[in-house]
Amino acid sequence: MSNRNCSAAVLLLACLGLAGLTRPVAAQVKLLPPGDSSHLTRISDRVVMSQQAGSRMFALKTARGLLFIDTEPTPAATREAIALMEKELGGGPVIALVNTHEHYDHIAGDAAFEGAPIVATQAMVEGLRLAEPQKLKFLPQAEQVVAKARAERDSLKPESPEYRDADARIRNAEAMLAAVRPAVIAPTVSFSDRLTLDLGDRTVRLVAMGRRHSYGDMLIFVPEEHILFTAGAVDPRGYIPFIPPFTRPEDLQRNIAVLTEFADTSLELKRIITGHRPDLTVGDLVFARDYYDRLWQVVARERARGTTLEQAQQRLVLDSAFADLLDKGPAPEASNKTHVKNIETAWALVPVPAAPAVSAAPPRADKAAPTAVKAAPAAKPPVARPAQKAAPATAKPTVARPAQKAAPKQ
Repeated sequence: MSNRNCSAAVLLLACLGLAGLTRPVAAQVKLLPPGDSSHLTRISDRVVMSQQAGSRMFALKTARGLLFIDTEPTPAATREAIALMEKELGGGPVIALVNTHEHYDHIAGDAAFEGAPIVATQAMVEGLRLAEPQKLKFLPQAEQVVAKARAERDSLKPESPEYRDADARIRNAEAMLAAVRPAVIAPTVSFSDRLTLDLGDRTVRLVAMGRRHSYGDMLIFVPEEHILFTAGAVDPRGYIPFIPPFTRPEDLQRNIAVLTEFADTSLELKRIITGHRPDLTVGDLVFARDYYDRLWQVVARERARGTTLEQAQQRLVLDSAFADLLDKGPAPEASNKTHVKNIETAWALVPVPAAPAVSAAPPRADKAAPTAVKAAPAAKPPVARPAQKAAPATAKPTVARPAQKAAPKQ
């Protein structure tokens, strides 16, 4: 399977909670996400979170209206969440929707914001363009899982809690499939580096992360709230960050720079909120940054030594080459597997050292020719360790602030 096809499969199946398609048929119902209704959680006086089936959607109240971040997994669930959030925050016009990345569980409800600006990174727009044609190849697999789950449900007693749970999961999965089957609405405002939204009494800084969890990850910082939204771009320290096969050298460089920027303690972050997992800490940002940096350095060193990939994977085990970065105790098996795969990905990214120049002149008769050529020193990797804080943008964004839009009718 090509990298592009693999990305499309992950986008679709992860969205539906169907990544474990190889499990026994008897477990098909449990592969489906829960069928819970949306429920709200207060993050601060100005920020509220709606969550359904593991997906998270956020709203920020400002002097100019409501800014939304990501959606619920279907347009209907998103409209329900919009109504609940507007009521919770006291109403106001919809300023815009920000998509953190192109995974369908974060954008499948975009249709609920028809007429409002939808903001994303240019990389996300590209990732979505690549994934959409491939999506049709994987819809049948997801539909088969739902069909098998229906058979499991029908074997249960209708009055049992297990039947009700299975029925809710199936109905939710069917709605999600229906939402992603047509082409997802494309973002209407995009940026490549960073974009700052001046919303009166609140400022929202959108920072492109580079390819990491997806093609178009971004971090969202609200300085007045001391909140950073990371979506899926950063994992807790207990997880080794997976480097996908579509990563480029410049993406690792960007990841390191952005993580360093937000690891700055002077920002006084109160909450680092993810798209699915519990809150992160600044230490989690530092760990991810240091892991990327260390991985590049040690792979470049092994490349310069003439080591093979297999030898490097044996030498650069987590519990030795990265022991000082890990929590106490041996690394879990899942982390070791991710790390071995990351070495393979980084191996393809690090440039092969140039061979040393050898004179074409024949050796003198009275002096034996050398029997070996000294290995070239390790080339300086293009991912340089950034300064403690990435330089802020010096110019105002060229994209005008979107006009205020009324919230969509229910």
